[in-house]
Formats: sequence, structure tokens, C-alpha cells
Amino acid sequence: MKKFLAIIVTALVAILGISFLLLNLRYEKEEILHDFPVPRGAIITEKREDKFDNSVSAEWTKASSKGLPLDYELFLKINGWEKSIEDAFNEDSKAWYCSYKKDNELVGVYLSESSSSLIITSSSR
Repeated sequence: MKKFLAIIVTALVAILGISFLLLNLRYEKEEILHDFPVPRGAIITEKREDKFDNSVSAEWTKASSKGLPLDYELFLKINGWEKSIEDAFNEDSKAWYCSYKKDNELVGVYLSESSSSLIITSSSR
């Protein structure tokens, strides 16, 4: 029985470790956004950095007016980003918005279903 339990525990640890590794490979931290993770699968169309705010715009097939995919939200939470404004949906523009906070940094995330676009903004330091 102990051998069986040890095999189950080892398998669970291996599955969790592989899952975390695969999740970690799907996102990269963007320096101009205070290390906020950006999906690697998104095609960056514009990066803007000025003295007032910074932003990254991208085309992302997972963009949806329903909000961020569960794995992205999980990755943000694991990396210490907490929601500061709950999900909001604008019916006119068919766009979804939420903001995340970590330490004293605030980052806004906009998703548009109609154009599959992702826009992430942050205030300059």
C-alpha cells in the first residue's frame, strides 16, 4: 500500500511540475510593462513607451470579450498579479477590460473579440 501511495504522489508531483513548466513557457515578462506577462503566442503589433504610460498591442487568437483564458489568469496569480478591478465588458465596443496590481504597479488589460486584439497598458515609473 505504501509503495502504491508513493507512486501516486510521485505521479502527481510530476504532472504538476510538467504543467507548471508548460504554463511558464506560454508567457514572457515584458519589461516596459513592469514585468507583466504577455502571451508568447500573441503577435506584437506595437510597443509604445513614453513618459506617461507604456503599452503593448498584439493580435491574439485567444482574445475574447469573455475575458482572459483560465491558464493566463492562473499564471498571473502565480506571479503575484492580483485583480484590482473586476472584469468589465463594454457592450458597444464589444471589449473586455480588467486591471491587475502587483506591489505598486497597476496594469490594464483590454481584449476585443471583433479584432482579436490584446492591449496591455501601464503607467511609467
